[in-house]
Amino acid sequence: MFLQLLIIQIVALFLLFLFLRQLFQKQLDGALGRLKVLHERNLARETELGEMAVKARLEQEDAFRRANEEAERIIQEAREQAARLISEMTASMKEKFAQEAARKSEEFAKKERQLMTAHRIMAADFGLQMTRMVFSSRAMRALHEEMIDELFSEIVVMPADSLVSVMTEIAVVTAYPLQDFRVSDLTAVLEGKMGRPPILKFEQDSALICGMVVRASTLLMDGSLRGRLEKAAELMKK
Repeated sequence: MFLQLLIIQIVALFLLFLFLRQLFQKQLDGALGRLKVLHERNLARETELGEMAVKARLEQEDAFRRANEEAERIIQEAREQAARLISEMTASMKEKFAQEAARKSEEFAKKERQLMTAHRIMAADFGLQMTRMVFSSRAMRALHEEMIDELFSEIVVMPADSLVSVMTEIAVVTAYPLQDFRVSDLTAVLEGKMGRPPILKFEQDSALICGMVVRASTLLMDGSLRGRLEKAAELMKK
């Protein structure tokens, strides 16, 4: 009987121990949970305070930088304004001298061009007169044909598509009337360069003395004696 009571007491004490232990563990877990939440809140607050401190420092640095930039801008504007005032003062004094110098320079260049043109024309005319005096009409005609042959050779070796962009008629100026076979040959050669039949306009100009000139838009192929003499005169001037 005593033993049974002892066992019952031991079991009751054990159950009481388990109950108290569970109760204490529950209270302990609750306390630990509250401590964890409080710790996390403290960490979040510390992080927030740290971010606020960094933001405040960056704002202060940015304000300091803007103040420096504004000061530099003001200084730069003052320098530019001073330089502009000095430039305006000197420009008004130099403008009249510069305009006068430019006018004199243009007049000199214009006169120089006129003299060079006149010299080239006179030299070419003198050469043409000498040619007429020295060569007979048969020799001049032979020279004429030879110069046409040379110009034909130059046209033949031109790039295949060199005249594709020519949309207007082509002027052919000769010192003597162009023979029929010359017309046919020239038409064939130009058609090969243009890719289509050319529109030719023939003219005769005795001032060329010998040879032929072909004008196609901005392209000028000068195979005349006058053209050669003018080029020679220009080279001699240089």
